[in-house]
Amino acid sequence: MREMFSGSASSTKSIIRRQLLIALDDPHGKMCTAVGVAVASIAQYDWPEDWPDLLPLLLNLIGDQGNVNGVRGALRCLALIFGDLNDKFVPKLIPALFTCLYTIVSSFNLWSSQ
Repeated sequence: MREMFSGSASSTKSIIRRQLLIALDDPHGKMCTAVGVAVASIAQYDWPEDWPDLLPLLLNLIGDQGNVNGVRGALRCLALIFGDLNDKFVPKLIPALFTCLYTIVSSFNLWSSQ
């Protein structure tokens, strides 16, 4: 019985994580911040072992320059996650994040009107 419950809890947790990441492209800044706080709180316990696809999903969202709200939401979320990280993880994240951030910074025309 316990295995059945833990599998169900794991499945529910996976659904919640997925739905939170989808909500990061909400056009309302306060909503994105609230979702980002929820993601960062879960990531503090589950990432990277139990949520290995978190960073790739956030980087994909940041890389989608056509989804301005998604880029902003993912960046807010990453800022919140970085605030809780220790020195062990930051060096691993910077190389993966640098390319996406460089694209945003070099796309001045896209972001200057926002």
